[in-house]
Amino acid sequence: MVLVGLVATLGVLAIDFVGGDTSAELDWTTTEQIDTLPGARVGPGEMSMDRTTLSAIGQNGAGEALFRVSGLLRVDSKGERVPTQARCEIVVLDPESQIARTPNGKAAWPRPSNDLDLQKQDVPESSIVGFNAVGNDILGLPIRDAINRYTNSAVRTTADWKAYQERVQSWVWDMPKGTGPSAALLGYVVIFKTSERPEARLECEATIDGTTVTQIAMARQSEWPLPEPTLNPETEASSTGNVE
Repeated sequence: MVLVGLVATLGVLAIDFVGGDTSAELDWTTTEQIDTLPGARVGPGEMSMDRTTLSAIGQNGAGEALFRVSGLLRVDSKGERVPTQARCEIVVLDPESQIARTPNGKAAWPRPSNDLDLQKQDVPESSIVGFNAVGNDILGLPIRDAINRYTNSAVRTTADWKAYQERVQSWVWDMPKGTGPSAALLGYVVIFKTSERPEARLECEATIDGTTVTQIAMARQSEWPLPEPTLNPETEASSTGNVE
């Protein structure tokens, strides 16, 4: 089930993992561009990694921080109705770091579409993460500043995750009849929890009509350490309710 509408008016959250925790909404302290390669030809089409960014908040009192990797994978079959598949894998480099958690599992979007069209899955109002900061146990962090939909294509598109790993998030998108008359922009977001300077490796690829091209990018937070997170003056903490 997609998390939708969990952020109430004025950013006050009403969410809970186990009951009795408090929550608050924060902004990312920094957002930095991740350098990626130019677009590449793939069979009759092309691919590129677009709008790829690294966002972070500073370490809490326990020395832990959150960071987000997000972007758009652009895949274009150039109007050819040929089998098209895309994949992205993001690995946090610190071996002790891991993907953050939400009430419904890993802090990664899109969720598996379970053979349904990806177009039916909405981007949540806020990414909800279990993390102790600013006197709260659960944080709401922006997601729609990075992506506001998971695909812009009207053709049938499904998304799936590869096998669970604590440090690795992998998506696989399938478009059996190509990307349609224009390029498909496939949005993704993952949030990691770390005690070190945020660093990650991104590997994305596209397969169009049997030809595969892979691109790799490295992300490293340049400004570090960041100040400890603080509440926005307009943001309040709240006691939480339950999440379905």
